[in-house]
Amino acid sequence: LHLSKPSNAPSPSLPWPLIKVLRLKMLRSFAIGQCQLGKKGGLGKIWERCAIRASSRASISNGSEGATCPGLDKVDSREEILQRMRKADEYDVLVVGGGATGAGVALDAVTRGLKVAMVEREDFGSGTSSRSTKLLWAGIRYLANGFATLFQWKMITHPRQTLRGFYETFKMVMGCQRERNHLLSTAPHLTNWIPLVVPIDRWILWPPPMKCLPAALGPLGVYWIFFKFYDLLAMFKCPPSYAMTTSKVGRVFPQLDSRLKYALVFYEGQHDDSRTNIAIALTAAENGADVANHTEVIKFITNKDLNISAEPDAIKGAILRDCVTGSEFTIRSKSVVMCGGPFTD
Repeated sequence: LHLSKPSNAPSPSLPWPLIKVLRLKMLRSFAIGQCQLGKKGGLGKIWERCAIRASSRASISNGSEGATCPGLDKVDSREEILQRMRKADEYDVLVVGGGATGAGVALDAVTRGLKVAMVEREDFGSGTSSRSTKLLWAGIRYLANGFATLFQWKMITHPRQTLRGFYETFKMVMGCQRERNHLLSTAPHLTNWIPLVVPIDRWILWPPPMKCLPAALGPLGVYWIFFKFYDLLAMFKCPPSYAMTTSKVGRVFPQLDSRLKYALVFYEGQHDDSRTNIAIALTAAENGADVANHTEVIKFITNKDLNISAEPDAIKGAILRDCVTGSEFTIRSKSVVMCGGPFTD
């Protein structure tokens, strides 16, 4: 991403080569998107650091020979990071797995002042973290199940237990709403709203869904009220839900059954899970963590291997293999966090 004008380029009054122009536009749009981030804690701080990184990359000295993007040199190359791992005496935390969980653990640890190393045997976000539903949902199914319990027989036989269960479910849904709103507002470069369509093909649903009698009347307006209540829980920060007429359903979704009565549309959040994963890993690296992909753990090192009698089974490091060159080296760590997902065993 070296953006200086080449020595053999035309005079400054003429445009740069197309590749340079496109690269500048991408960097600037990326910075503008990230500079809209919130100022709250939690993930907001992560995205604030991402915004600072993007802004610094877009701060290019116009017309200066050899101008580069400040901040790009904050993250060393993979070879430099592996060399630093080989020479390091001991890390505080070794994170195994570079998915969303591993990158999050590494970022959390390094921002607490710990010396952190993170290794991933394939590439960041190449496993489960790139195969999610991509949805940032706010618990609509749990909310529906919670309301359904209020109209079931156990509401009469065990009212206190039923109400307590509904209260806990409602608290969880509100937590999901806050997380969704927070991520959509603080990371607009990674997230967006996506409409979901609920086709209605009959006016009365029998047997009633979830054994809830009012749900049988859902197509007559109950579902519309429910989706509006879902919008209310989001403080109407999402696009509003609405009903779609039969003719419009036929135009927008011609593959659906033409006998549909109508359709309801509501909105959930969506994000690019792979980019989110990489953004967190890069932020951890910029804060001082040593992160390396295509680096596999061959074996864990215990106190017994180090001839330490105390706690002989305690893990104190690992033998790593550079999957690119095939070379192996040992890394020492006071603690190891396994974030291998389905490959943990």
